[in-house]
Amino acid sequence: MGIKHGKDGTVKLTDNVVASVISWTANINLGTADGASMGDQWDNPIAGRGNWNGSINLHLNLENTYQKAIHDVLVTASPTGALATLRLYEDATHYYSGSVLITGVNPSVSKDDTNKLSVNFTGVGAPSYT
Repeated sequence: MGIKHGKDGTVKLTDNVVASVISWTANINLGTADGASMGDQWDNPIAGRGNWNGSINLHLNLENTYQKAIHDVLVTASPTGALATLRLYEDATHYYSGSVLITGVNPSVSKDDTNKLSVNFTGVGAPSYT
């Protein structure tokens, strides 16, 4: 694969491109449990369950149908989050994907920059890499 430039990345919600993406981050983790016993001098980590989460940073554009859909699942009187299929592309053909629950939206405005929207998500089940 080699080194790639981030300019070729994108984000798709279901099969639809989310507009104005600046960056995305995925955190793929393995939980552990400590199998050490009394008297042991060192931890004895045992592999547990995997989990994943991340964030997407965007130029705020609520005229884009998919940005608005992400925003609106939490900015309501009764936030529910949203279960969606997310694809995080590093280039035209390689991406991480899986079901996610949208867990946070963080709009921000600055006099010196464009308006931004940060979206947090938690994976539901295992991610895949294509």
